[in-house]
Amino acid sequence: MERKFLIALLFWAALVMGVAACGDDGDGNSQQNNQDTTSVTDVGGLPDDLGGIGGSDTNNTTNDTWVSPDMTGQTDVLEQTDIGEADTADTLADTSSDTITADIIPPQDVSSEDSLVITDVTEDSITPEDITTGDTATTADGGSTDTVEDAGCTDDCETVSFEDCDAGDEAWAAMVVQFLLGRKPEGLREVQVLADLVKATDRAAVARGLMNLPEFESRWAHWLMDELRVNRIGDKKHSTCYGTPKMPNDNGEIATWIRDHDPIASQTQYSFNMSDVLYSSLRLDDITPLYRAHLFAMMAKPLTGANVAALEMDITRRQDFGEIFSAVYTHRNVVCAGCHNSEWAITDNDDPELDHHWQIPGLFEKGIYGQSTGRDEMEVYSNFRHLNVVTSGSGRNPWKMDTSCGTFVQSDKIPVDPADVDAYFIYQTGKKASIWNIETALHNGVEKLRFDGLQVDPETLEIDGEEAFAYLVSARIVNQVWQEAFGYPLTLVHYFPRNSAQRDLLMQLTNQFIADGWSLKSLLTNITTHALFAQKGPEEACGTFHPYILPPVFNPWVTDPEFDYLYNNSVGDLVHRASARVLLRMVEYSLQWPAHPQYPSSSDEEFQKAVGVFVKDAEPGFLGVDFQGMLSWENRYGACKPQTKDGIDWITQLTAAVDQFNSQNATPLTLRDVIVVLKDRLITEPQVSTEAEAELLAAFFDVQSIDSPLAEVPNWASRIRNYCGLLLETPQFMLQGVPPVSGEVGPLVIVGNTSYKDLCQKLSSSVLNPDLFMVECGTDELTVTPVVQP
Repeated sequence: MERKFLIALLFWAALVMGVAACGDDGDGNSQQNNQDTTSVTDVGGLPDDLGGIGGSDTNNTTNDTWVSPDMTGQTDVLEQTDIGEADTADTLADTSSDTITADIIPPQDVSSEDSLVITDVTEDSITPEDITTGDTATTADGGSTDTVEDAGCTDDCETVSFEDCDAGDEAWAAMVVQFLLGRKPEGLREVQVLADLVKATDRAAVARGLMNLPEFESRWAHWLMDELRVNRIGDKKHSTCYGTPKMPNDNGEIATWIRDHDPIASQTQYSFNMSDVLYSSLRLDDITPLYRAHLFAMMAKPLTGANVAALEMDITRRQDFGEIFSAVYTHRNVVCAGCHNSEWAITDNDDPELDHHWQIPGLFEKGIYGQSTGRDEMEVYSNFRHLNVVTSGSGRNPWKMDTSCGTFVQSDKIPVDPADVDAYFIYQTGKKASIWNIETALHNGVEKLRFDGLQVDPETLEIDGEEAFAYLVSARIVNQVWQEAFGYPLTLVHYFPRNSAQRDLLMQLTNQFIADGWSLKSLLTNITTHALFAQKGPEEACGTFHPYILPPVFNPWVTDPEFDYLYNNSVGDLVHRASARVLLRMVEYSLQWPAHPQYPSSSDEEFQKAVGVFVKDAEPGFLGVDFQGMLSWENRYGACKPQTKDGIDWITQLTAAVDQFNSQNATPLTLRDVIVVLKDRLITEPQVSTEAEAELLAAFFDVQSIDSPLAEVPNWASRIRNYCGLLLETPQFMLQGVPPVSGEVGPLVIVGNTSYKDLCQKLSSSVLNPDLFMVECGTDELTVTPVVQP
C-alpha cells in the first residue's frame, strides 16, 4: 500500500506541477548501409557516472570497464557479452598511442591495432568544462554522479552507484515491452518468458528481438510521423501522402533507392508515397531517407489564407516552414542563436559550478548560419520559398514520389525570388534558393559523416557546414528518442544541455547513432540496455543514506551547494506519464479494441487533443497530466464499454474463460481470482497486495469479501468493466519510469493463448534467431541451446 500511495502522490504531483513544463522542448511534445553490429567501432565511452552505451548486461562474463573521459567527454570502452549478439556499443581497444583525429570514428576506419583516442580539444577552446579523471567522475556542479558519498556516513559506510540499483530482468522486460512495442505486456507470464530469454542470452539480444514483432513498426512509424509534424487535421492534413502505403510489401528497397540517389537525376520504377518511405526506412533500419524525403513532403502542405497578395502569403509561409524546419531538423532557432550557441551563451560561466551551458564541442551554428550568433531570419527562411517552387502544374516529383507529396519546379528552372532575398544556409544559396538546396546539403552531410565522421578543427572548433547540419539532425533524433524513453530531454528549451552529464550522454548516444548508420534499432537497444532504464522503485530504497544517486540528466535544476548529493537525481525524477499515443495503444491492445484513427473525425479529434496527441502544428500535444485530459479520458474509458462493432473484446473473452474454468473444476473461482486476472492484464500486478486493498475492492463490488465465490457477486461481469475503467485511470497504468510490482505466479485463469508455453512459442522464434538458437518451451520454464553451425 505504501508503494501505491507513493506512486499516486507522484502522479498527482505531476498533475499539479505539469510534467510537460519540464519536458517541453519546443516541439510541442512535452525524429551507406547499416553497419554490422558486431563490427569494431569507436563510439567513445560515457563517463563513469553515466553508465555504458549498450548497457551492463547482468549475464556478462566480464564487467564493463569505463575509461575516465578526456576534455571532449569521449573515451573508449571494452564490453563483452556472454551469449547472443554483441551489443552495438561493444568495442575492442588496446592501449597503443596512435591518435585518430576524428570526433566520430566510423567502423571501417577502426582496427584493433589503433588506440581509439578522440582528438583532444584544449580547455581554452571550449567553455571551461573539466571532468576529472579517476574512479569517480565529477559533475559540472561539483557533485559526484558515479558513487555518491553519503552525508553523515562513517568511514566504513558503503557507497552506492545507480548501476547497483538495477531492478532485475523481469522489471526490465515489463518496461521494455511498453517502450519498444507501445503496449502493456500480456501479463506476468510474458514478462517471465522474456526475463528467462534474457537470462539465457542478454538484454540487448532480447531488445533487438522484440523489434521483430509487428507492433514495433506501427508504434515507431506513428512516433516518427509526430516527430516530423505530419498534420492529421486542418488545411495541412497529409492523409494522402502519409496515407495507405502503395507498396506494403517493400522490404527496404525504396529507402535504399533514396539513400543512394539524388532526387532529380534519378527516377525509380517504383510508385510510392511517404508512408512507403517511412516503413521502408524502418525496415532498412536507416532513417536518413525518411528525413531527406520529408523535406519535400513538408513543402507540399503550406499555410493557406485568403484576401492576401501572393508574395505576402509566401513570406508568411517561409516563416512557418522555417520555424518547423528548425524544430524538426536542427534544434537550432536562428533568433535564439544570438544568446545561446555552441561558441558562447549568456548562461556560460568560467566557474564550472556556475556554468549552465554545456555544448557539444564544435561551432555548429557557424557551420550552418555562417556565424555563431545566427542570421537574419528571412535569409535562412527564404530557402523554404513556396512561390514559383512548388507547383500544381508540370514539374518534378522527387524520386518519382506520388504527386500528393509535392511537385516542384526543377532547381535550374526556378526564377529569381520576387522578394529579392539573397538566401543563406551553410553557403550563399542566392535568390533562386529552394528546398532542393536544403535536401542536397543534408544528403551531402549524411554521406560525409557516414564516410569519416564529424571533423572538428582542434584549433578553431569550426566544422564543415553540411556535416554540422547532419550532426544536428542526428542529435535531435537522439534527444527525442531519449525523451520518449525517460520523459525528459537531455537539453533545455534552447536545445543545449545544462550540465556535463547531459552533454556527455547526448554526445555519446549521437556518435554511436551515426556510427551505426542511423539505425533506430541500435539507438533503442543502447537506451534500453543503459543502466538508467530499469532502476529499482523508490520503496526499495537503493541507497545507504539518500536516494540521490542518479546523474542529473532528468532534473538538471537541483543545485544546492550545502548538500552535494542534491546535485544528482533520484528515481523519483524518472516518473512521467506515458506519451499520449502510447496510452491509447496500451488500452487498445490490452482490451483488443480497434486502433484509434490516425486522421480523426471531429468527435475523436477533440478527445485526442484533450489527452495530448499531436494532431497539427497548432495542437502539438503534450506529455503532462491535466484535469481536462483526465475528464476526457474518464468519459471515454471510465466504463470500459466495448469499442468493437460486435461488442466482443478481451473482457468478453475473460467472462467466457471464467465460465469454462468453472465448468471444468470442482472448486469455483472467487472474485479475487478474476480481479487478479484483470490487474495482471492491465498493470502487470497479478495479486491483491494488502488487506486494505482487499477491503476497498470488496466495497467496490458490494460483497463481504473478495474471496467470495464469483456466483455470489451481483452483476460481476458488469462491475468488472467498471473496475477496468478504474484501473485505466491509475498511476500504475498511466505513469512509467518505475517498474511494476509484479508477483511470482500468474493468474489462475488464462485468457486466450497466454500461458507461459504459448507465449514462449510465440515469442522465441521472433526474439531469438532460430538459425542461432533452439528454444524448448515448457509449462513454466524454457531452455535455450545455441545451434551448432556446420
